Amino acid sequence: MPWDLPIWAYFLYVASYTFIFSLAARISASRPLPIIAHNTPLAYLIPAYREDAVILSTVKALLAVRKTGEVIIVVADGLQPHTLQALSEWDVLVQEVQFATSSKVKSLRVGLERVPDQIAHVLILDADNHLDPQAHPYIAALLQQGWEALQIRRIAKNLDSHWALLDGLSEALNQAIYRAGPAAIGWAPQLSGSGMVFEKKLLKACLAGWDTAGGFDRELEIQVLQRGKKIAFLGEAVIWDEKVNSGAVFSQQRRRWVSSQYHFLRKHWRLGWRGLWQGNGALFHSSVLRNIQLPRVLNLGLLSLWVLLKILLGSMGGLTLLWWVGLWGMLVAGVGLAIPRSYLSFRLFQALWILPGAFWRMFMVLFRLQKADQAHYATPHEETEHS
Repeated sequence: MPWDLPIWAYFLYVASYTFIFSLAARISASRPLPIIAHNTPLAYLIPAYREDAVILSTVKALLAVRKTGEVIIVVADGLQPHTLQALSEWDVLVQEVQFATSSKVKSLRVGLERVPDQIAHVLILDADNHLDPQAHPYIAALLQQGWEALQIRRIAKNLDSHWALLDGLSEALNQAIYRAGPAAIGWAPQLSGSGMVFEKKLLKACLAGWDTAGGFDRELEIQVLQRGKKIAFLGEAVIWDEKVNSGAVFSQQRRRWVSSQYHFLRKHWRLGWRGLWQGNGALFHSSVLRNIQLPRVLNLGLLSLWVLLKILLGSMGGLTLLWWVGLWGMLVAGVGLAIPRSYLSFRLFQALWILPGAFWRMFMVLFRLQKADQAHYATPHEETEHS
């Protein structure tokens, strides 16, 4: 057996996963969702941990689009007095909290207690998110169909730097490969931490009895699936999400994400395989298949370097170059299928010069994962308008 066959098998899995779900996302995008006029009131729940720079802009934008009977709930964790004073002058429910150790799960549990009894559904937003005014009818359509958990589309609010552009592109790729693609075949889309709509009772049940500082959306997804519920991906509804503007913030953010990914892979490894044995492919996918992969930029970079070495040094006693080039082509094609047309511009090609830096940062992140998911950090944000 060629010595590099196990490495090839891993990249075959990654390339096949990427290509299949990118193609499924493309096909499903051609099936528009019929919308309805029925208004389903929502409670907008915003955990705000030291987010003074953006929370006022977010709430102001939300006040402009909310419907009659809807409420906005801000869970204020560490907000400054001047921010709290400004919020108190608006028609917003503000719940101040102080935790020994802050976490999004704790804030959400507190915020849920402020949701009025007559409102049955909650939309979770980050403090930097802006909601598309046209989102309501699409959300209502799926809720009226009986869905109890939805993930709506997240789009970059700011594309004003090379890092923000690549971060926005990464979000768009995730949208296709990890959300729209799996949803198209009946599996759960990846929950994203914001832009999530839940039936209130289901969310309360799923958040009870556990806490985690990082990666709470991964645990929440598993909790939903364990209760026999399905999650819909709603591509027609949009929120705008702020993207990082520096390499340092990129590294800090990805360190938390990758650490939580492998933490929950270890935690739910047996649960996932048990789900597969019981015929629950969605649970196996969410707990094992998606999490077992390295980050996408590392997969692309490592496979490209390996093919380059094969070209320069020959077969090195392993599989021939043709096997590796074919694999590289499948992975690149899968990523290419997932790129939205709006990103295909000269600005993207200008931004690609920082891609080697992004690869190196992600590679170094792998050596600094210990306990990165056990602390609650606030990603630095600035007030930006969506473009």
